[in-house]
Amino acid sequence: MRSEPYRYAFGDEAGDTGFTLTSRTSCFFLVTLLLLDDPESLRQRVERLRRELGLPAHVEFKFHKTSKAYRQVFLKALEPYD
Repeated sequence: MRSEPYRYAFGDEAGDTGFTLTSRTSCFFLVTLLLLDDPESLRQRVERLRRELGLPAHVEFKFHKTSKAYRQVFLKALEPYD
């Protein structure tokens, strides 16, 4: 168990909060929090991954817009990180 707090916290959300009642509304709402001491190595890995996949540097990985193959490569690349 960790005794000290993490230095950096990054959060994101996905899904629908339920305020729009359309047929395309998601049943789920997800909040994710990434806790790190040093985000630089992760940032460098994501940059390298973009190059490996032939994507422009400004492309954001968006789960619902990214192909299943790219999602799997992305998650596999980040697997070694705590």
